[in-house]
Amino acid sequence: RRKRRKPIPMESPPTVGKPEKQPRKLRRSAFVCWARELSGGSLPYECEPVSPRSSAFREHFCLRCRSEGFAIPSSRIRVATSDGVPMRRWNQRTAGVWNCLPGQGDTLPWPPHRVCNQTSGCTGPKLVILRHETSDSLPGLARVSGTAPISFRVGRTLAPAGSHAAADLIPAARAARPP
Repeated sequence: RRKRRKPIPMESPPTVGKPEKQPRKLRRSAFVCWARELSGGSLPYECEPVSPRSSAFREHFCLRCRSEGFAIPSSRIRVATSDGVPMRRWNQRTAGVWNCLPGQGDTLPWPPHRVCNQTSGCTGPKLVILRHETSDSLPGLARVSGTAPISFRVGRTLAPAGSHAAADLIPAARAARPP
């Protein structure tokens, strides 16, 4: 075995007029709760600022929204169908809540949106929350039936809560068909 020599400490030249740089602590910034963004600002309460401790989805929501859930107007929710739209990519990892920014290459042909109820532990159809209401027909998406806001709970993804899990999410086109 070779012995390692200890390096000889060298004196650094004195700095003139510049203070020595101190190491900075990594500060986490506070962000807006994603429930406020997803609901379109229609929450009946103010969310606390969020400081995510990790990149986990639920970390982007305030404690109140995580524990109580929140509602989104049904006019901005669609059910994902497989009508000619390749579903290779669901949610993109970006700095924000919305997907499908123009000019990002291989994106779905939808306006800014968030896909939810899409993880392996979810039951029911995959849902797409649109950033803005639209009356346009969107490929691969069907309107939900009903006009009441739909409640969601926060977990690994957003999932419909309570009675909304099945009956309210049947696409309007299918609900209008006779049995």
